Amino acid sequence: MCIKTYLLCWLLCLLCPGQLYCSSLKTENLTQKMGTLPSHERLSYLAEITQSDKTAKEAIDLYKAEAEKQADKDHIENALYREAYYYYPDSIDGIEAVLSELEPLLLESKDLRRYFQVEMWYLRILSRTGQKEEVLSRVQQLKKRSNELHYPEAIEMIDQELAYFYLVNNMLQEAKDLYIDVIQRFENRSAPISLRLPVYINLFSCVEDKEQQMELINRAEKIIEQLKQEGVTYLENENPVSQYEMSLEWNYAECLLTNEEYDNALKHIENYGRLLHEQKMTSYLPNLYQLYVTYYYSGKKDYKQTLHYLEKIEDYCREKNIIFNLYSFLKIKADLFVEMGQLKEALSVKDEMIMLNDTLNKTSYHESLATMRTRYEVEQLELENRQMEMESRQHRLQNTFLLCGCMVLILLILILFYVVWIINKNKKALTEAKEKAEEADNMKSAFLANMNHEIRTPLNAIVGFSQVLVDEEDRENRAEFAHIIEQNNELLQRLIGDVLDLSKIESNSMSLITSKQDIAPIMHEIYNTFLFRMQPGVELILDETPDLTLVTDRNRLVQIITNLLTNAMKHTPEGHIRLGYRLEENRVVFYVEDTGVGIPQEQQKTIFDRFVQLENGKKGVGLGLAICHGLITRMKGDIWVESEEGKGSVFYVSIPIGL
Repeated sequence: MCIKTYLLCWLLCLLCPGQLYCSSLKTENLTQKMGTLPSHERLSYLAEITQSDKTAKEAIDLYKAEAEKQADKDHIENALYREAYYYYPDSIDGIEAVLSELEPLLLESKDLRRYFQVEMWYLRILSRTGQKEEVLSRVQQLKKRSNELHYPEAIEMIDQELAYFYLVNNMLQEAKDLYIDVIQRFENRSAPISLRLPVYINLFSCVEDKEQQMELINRAEKIIEQLKQEGVTYLENENPVSQYEMSLEWNYAECLLTNEEYDNALKHIENYGRLLHEQKMTSYLPNLYQLYVTYYYSGKKDYKQTLHYLEKIEDYCREKNIIFNLYSFLKIKADLFVEMGQLKEALSVKDEMIMLNDTLNKTSYHESLATMRTRYEVEQLELENRQMEMESRQHRLQNTFLLCGCMVLILLILILFYVVWIINKNKKALTEAKEKAEEADNMKSAFLANMNHEIRTPLNAIVGFSQVLVDEEDRENRAEFAHIIEQNNELLQRLIGDVLDLSKIESNSMSLITSKQDIAPIMHEIYNTFLFRMQPGVELILDETPDLTLVTDRNRLVQIITNLLTNAMKHTPEGHIRLGYRLEENRVVFYVEDTGVGIPQEQQKTIFDRFVQLENGKKGVGLGLAICHGLITRMKGDIWVESEEGKGSVFYVSIPIGL
């Protein structure tokens, strides 16, 4: 005799954790522990407790009360979520009360996964309690809501509960087709393996082919092993992995019993029983008894053991008032008594079956009508679902086209802005280049005019006094004329030398000849040279010269300080000019200070550019400071000025000790 037909309902209980765990927490211990914790740690502790033991109602109540006391919305939401799981799948009133508080919080925090998970628990209770119309109506509402909230993953969750609804209403083909469709969608989007495990377990009840059953068992077994290796203990639907491991053992044993492989089946029956006792899930024991009934009755013909387990299941059915299953087991029990030759006991069981049959017949007609109506509503629901899916695809396609159009438009706008930016940038660069070219041209013109004037002055003096020198007979006058010619010759050589130096600097062809130099003698030499060139009313001061050896180009160093002193003399009509140097870390800082006219603030940034002169009427070509800047740059040093108009200037030159 095949017992599987009579016992399908036991399989449907396997996926409902509800209050099947035996809570090990005691209110007294928990309250004592709470009293030792500071307030800021209590919520975290209770959250951990209710996560590890989901059926600890006392802990859930304490968690909820403490969260409300501290006005912590996140923990209030989490406590209500734990309470909803506690009431699932047996207390419809309890979960409805929690839903009214929890759902607004979940929507406010946009935790859509938990929102739809709670709805799935509610659907499961409705299916188990036979509220068919409510299930179909709520499925339709939830699918619309998932589209409104743009959460397509909820459709897969809803379809799984709809398939479960088909399963409990014995619509096995519809359940099978929908489960397979859900699996296909999971594979298409490469969904996590943990999502597929419940579908494989449920789908087992919908197929009868042994190869298909074994394939589902193998897939589920691989997923469970992988989850164990990854340390995963709970799935997304809050159900423990251990529960699915027990379901897998049940499926394995059922498959082997159906195919009369009784010896192999016994191992999985014992594994199932071991897992039940390890997890203290006593409410699953009737499923274990059902497996032993099949094993001893069909496999071993051990009627005594069969009767023992039948009586255990019979007690459970009477306690839970499961009339249909009780009738099925009484029929098996009556047949068993007949085979055992105990006709009196068999007759007594038959009398009880007649009484139960009257009760079943009264509900059979209504159930048949309800089943027909359910099938009709299911077909209507499927049509509406297909229409909704088509509308959803159309909306997604429209949104995709709109998004692509917006992206193309944004791209074109960005390209346009980029082109305009490039054009403006080029225009600005062109304008700046033009201004610099014009400025350079003006500076060159001024430079050439100054050079023409500066060169002609000594040349005229040389030519003029050369002619006078020929005709002059007085010895003293001849000596004075020769001295004037010599001075103008030196001035002309300096002008030409400055132009050549600047040319070398700009062409990067000037080379430095470095060697160790004692700085103090060089400074005294420069001081003595300029001492007799000072104008009346101007004092030249040389500060203290400490001993210092510097690796540098002597001639270029002298040229830099000489140019700075010449510049100071040119702009200092009275007062003093001070020069000197000091050591700062690994650098030498030279300075030339004057009490001259000073440099305006706006001209201090350009004072070291070539051809630049102050607008004070002083003659010159404006190359001295530019040459200083170029030489110091070659020496890897710095030059800067501190000046206040009307009070004088200080020029600083910083050169590294080891050039």
